[in-house]
Amino acid sequence: MQNTRLVKRCGICGTELTSHGSNTQICRACFRVQSRNCRTCGKQLPLYGKATLQCRECWKNRGRQPVRVCISCGKPMNRYTNPLLDRCKECRAPQPKVCVDCGKLLTRHSQSPRCWDCHTERRQVVASQKVCTIEGCTNKHMAKGLCAIHYERMRVTKSRGGKHIDSVSRIWVAQQPCQLCGYARMRSHVHRVIAQGDYVLGNMIALCARCHDEVHRGLTPCPEPLGVTQLVPSALS
Repeated sequence: MQNTRLVKRCGICGTELTSHGSNTQICRACFRVQSRNCRTCGKQLPLYGKATLQCRECWKNRGRQPVRVCISCGKPMNRYTNPLLDRCKECRAPQPKVCVDCGKLLTRHSQSPRCWDCHTERRQVVASQKVCTIEGCTNKHMAKGLCAIHYERMRVTKSRGGKHIDSVSRIWVAQQPCQLCGYARMRSHVHRVIAQGDYVLGNMIALCARCHDEVHRGLTPCPEPLGVTQLVPSALS
């Protein structure tokens, strides 16, 4: 009886195969030189080496969760990072504060966006551009919206209980004779028509000591106050 043997040949070069396994389709030589790709990521595998189906990276990550990426910088995150966090450790760290003008590093607890030198320089520039808020005054601003003259006048007025005193006009009124009896041998008293008012023209009266006492007691009616039209210009010089 004639012995018939099934001959299997390589599907590439046609060489007779020595192995008759069910999965054998090509010879050893063709199997070594053909290109192979990773079945997971598609990366080309080396020609010479073990007949593996995966590359080294996919083989290491087999059964693991996909690599998470930081949403800020795009770098892969450590697999042990809290899964509730979506940023890496470097991006979650507090960023250092720098001065917006010179870029100098600020302290961690600084609340100002500028360093002390830039803050002082900026305040000086702003202060040099401001003028007094009093209408008609163009002097340089000093403090509280006022120039040096009006600021000092405000301080003096505040120290006197809020009463403004026109010193020049008050001296001139004191030099006038009494408006009731005409006594002028001694310096007159300055009486205010409105007791809580200021010492300004239109609210001051020149009285001698006796007439001043009578006016305060209500024995003599108060005369008309001295006005601006009665002020002698030479007295203010």
